[in-house]
Amino acid sequence: MASEPPRHHLAAILNGDVVGYSRLVALDEENVVRALAACHAIVQDWVSEHHGSLADFTGDNFLAEFPSALDAVECALAIRQQVSEWSGALPEERRILFRLGVHLGDLRTEGPRLFGSGVNVAARLQALAEPGEICVSAPVMEQLRGRLELDVEDLGSQTVKNIPEPVHAFQVRGSIEATHRAHPAVRRRRWIRASVLGAAGLFLALMVGAWASWPLAAGLVLDGLGLGLERQATALPAGRSLAVLPFRTLGEDVADYLAEGLTEDLTTDLYGIPDLLVVSRNSAFGYQGTALDLREVGRALAVRYLLQGSVRGVAGRIRVTASLTDATTSLQIWSNRYDRVPADILVLQAEISEEILAALNVQLDEAERTRIRRKPTSSLTAYEAVTQANAEFYLFQRGANLRARALYERAIELDPTYAEAFAFLANTFNYEYTGGWTQDPRLLDQAETLVLAGLEQDPLSPQALAALTAVHIAKGRWSEAVASGERSVELAPSYDFGNLLLAMAYGGNGRQVAALQTFRRARRLDPRGQAPALAFLADLHYRAGRVEEAVATWEQIRRENPHHIATRLALAEHYEQRGRTGEAAVALRELLEINPDYRADLARGAGGQYLDAARTRWLAAHLARLRAERP
Repeated sequence: MASEPPRHHLAAILNGDVVGYSRLVALDEENVVRALAACHAIVQDWVSEHHGSLADFTGDNFLAEFPSALDAVECALAIRQQVSEWSGALPEERRILFRLGVHLGDLRTEGPRLFGSGVNVAARLQALAEPGEICVSAPVMEQLRGRLELDVEDLGSQTVKNIPEPVHAFQVRGSIEATHRAHPAVRRRRWIRASVLGAAGLFLALMVGAWASWPLAAGLVLDGLGLGLERQATALPAGRSLAVLPFRTLGEDVADYLAEGLTEDLTTDLYGIPDLLVVSRNSAFGYQGTALDLREVGRALAVRYLLQGSVRGVAGRIRVTASLTDATTSLQIWSNRYDRVPADILVLQAEISEEILAALNVQLDEAERTRIRRKPTSSLTAYEAVTQANAEFYLFQRGANLRARALYERAIELDPTYAEAFAFLANTFNYEYTGGWTQDPRLLDQAETLVLAGLEQDPLSPQALAALTAVHIAKGRWSEAVASGERSVELAPSYDFGNLLLAMAYGGNGRQVAALQTFRRARRLDPRGQAPALAFLADLHYRAGRVEEAVATWEQIRRENPHHIATRLALAEHYEQRGRTGEAAVALRELLEINPDYRADLARGAGGQYLDAARTRWLAAHLARLRAERP
């Protein structure tokens, strides 16, 4: 068959080269080669994330093309930052840095190979860049104006080898977080995309197999990028960051669910604002019923602003007070009081949300304003049922899960158009199966049917899209999980469980760098961490060789959650491998107390990936022996 003829087209070209590669190889060839494999994984993942194509990665040099200069520069910024973070843990003389060059010009393709003047100019720009920096051409800068905020140094016209005309070059500094697109619709695509509802250890049994299948390079990436995951939660506040603290119920003339529901709805409304980082419901509810030192709370949650308030019954009406405080100064910057009938609680959160955003000088587009003003239900009784159900569901325990299910079903009976109630009900079925409490895969089919019913009512519900992501993950449909997970996070950038699910979807889809970045954000959004996020973190530790940290995290989950099967299973396997058979047996006895009918084949996860055949036989034998010992 004749080969395809050469093709010319306009494209953005990114060229990268490792600084001092020969010197690094002379110092430690074996480890440099391993480290370069990790860099290869980083580059490959970020190029794919930014719609590019990696044409070549030979030795210490790579070449990629992109449909736009914007994608190419954002990719270069991400690669530079990621490699710098990963390599920063190494001794200075062994750190890997890239020089990166970006040009927009003519490209000639012959099969997978790239040629042409555009490739040559990108290579010369790369050579002009300082170690660890990015150099771009004038055509690229023209495309970036008004679209990215960058720290740029104009290097002027440069005469470079084998290029007849001088090249006008610019050196780009700064980080990917500092970039900020001008148009609101474009801002929503910012680097968070590369940056369930918690089913049973958040599908730890399913996910370990996916992570374990990564190549050595992925393990190196985990080891480098995993550093500082715990410290993410306590970073200094940056930009507009906020926590909605639990509203208090004052007096006996008003139901507690009104204050709890208002807190949740305000949090959910604000999740969807791209220019605002909102800490999770879980972390904020940890301060329910406690005396508050606002500066200390702000530091603990790493947020600048705190919203707090109360709900009081007054002669058949409710009085809601709300205030917004700058946690760094303890100064109140906004407050208001609202006297309404109880049914108005369903629309009051939209009014409060808009006033808060105005106080923070956050501009809303029409779609965002419409979503905030949308009432999830017109039934106050259904709203009460969902609020009470959420309190049960977020315990992530077997009995609480069943109580939550009954309440969600009641809400749907009262309002068959309540999209979130369908999504949350679906999660109870998903959790029951993936948690190992009931080993009937038909539960996943029930969950999927309910999720789709919820999406029929509201195709733009982040909660329903996250629930769909959870179903896709549980069924091993990784590409579909990425698609629904990205859409959920696009609609609600601060939704912690949405981010956590998306991280898992990326991991199962082989996109390890994107998975880690997204998980870091999920941890930032939920500093306290519930069992799902902690289980995921423990597995990352374990895969990165930080065994003590993994075991400590598993033991924390074990103390806090008496119904978490995946953690008992992980600890039992770990202790057995280290000859601590007594401790392994204790963990398995706890597992059988949670589910006396637990079968070893469930631990194999989606597609039989969690335990291999030998370890599955080990688990089956131990469970049989422990059952025989029971009276």
